[in-house]
Amino acid sequence: MSQTYTPSGKFSIFSILLFLILAFLVFPLLGYIYALCLVNIPFVYINFLLSWGFGMSIGFLLSKVVISFGKVRNKRLELIFGILGGFIALYFHWAIWLTLIMQSSFSTESVGSSSTSFNFSLFQSIVTHPVELFKTVTEINGIGTWGIKSSTIKGGFLWFIWAVEFLGIMFFAITATNGAELPFCEVTNKWFKRKTISPMAFIKDKDAFLASIENSDYSYFEALEKGDKAFDHSSLFLYNSEMGENYLTVVNHILKVNSKGESEFEDDNVVFQVNINDNLVNIIDNKSN
Repeated sequence: MSQTYTPSGKFSIFSILLFLILAFLVFPLLGYIYALCLVNIPFVYINFLLSWGFGMSIGFLLSKVVISFGKVRNKRLELIFGILGGFIALYFHWAIWLTLIMQSSFSTESVGSSSTSFNFSLFQSIVTHPVELFKTVTEINGIGTWGIKSSTIKGGFLWFIWAVEFLGIMFFAITATNGAELPFCEVTNKWFKRKTISPMAFIKDKDAFLASIENSDYSYFEALEKGDKAFDHSSLFLYNSEMGENYLTVVNHILKVNSKGESEFEDDNVVFQVNINDNLVNIIDNKSN
């Protein structure tokens, strides 16, 4: 059986510093932008889209900054970063949102108008007292801050909406935090370089494809033709290190029609980060020309 890449489980201490910088400098800014949008956009459906973007932004930053620059090759630590990052970003968001709501209650202006002059001392008081923060959220839940048509949303239904928002943001923050599984050279202390060759023809027989790699039978690859992105096709991801190691991931993209009648592609791994030799690398490289 062909050798596949397995992350070493190592990480750089620098990744912890990068996480702290994101968590306590960047995520509060994201939380402020998200809170500002919520108090100024009274459309619940748009707010759900904003929560998706908020969660994805958290995961994206963790992946690009902490995992990549921090050289994290540990999947458990990657998960911990995703969970903690999501919680911290949400906590700052709630503190900022409460600040905007409370300062608007002390003003004759609307929430949207007063939110442009942020009360930092009030925010400090809220963010440093988590118990009081939760009590205030509970009180606001009993009153409600927005509604649908003529009905004010509060109580159990509002708790439900907040719970869905929380779970959605955490889900996207965690799932968007990735990269620790990618090939990394422990000798040079660098990530492998990645080259994408796409679109290629759809791989119909996955077992035969894997057998061609294991048996060093290159006829399958030599006969592999270019594909069409409008139909079922595949993508080849070639990873190379300065030490001469090579790994290959091949993904089939299967055209589906969703419940709305829209076309979309479903990804299916044919092989994932399997070790290949230089001869096969040359053949694959020629496919990109």
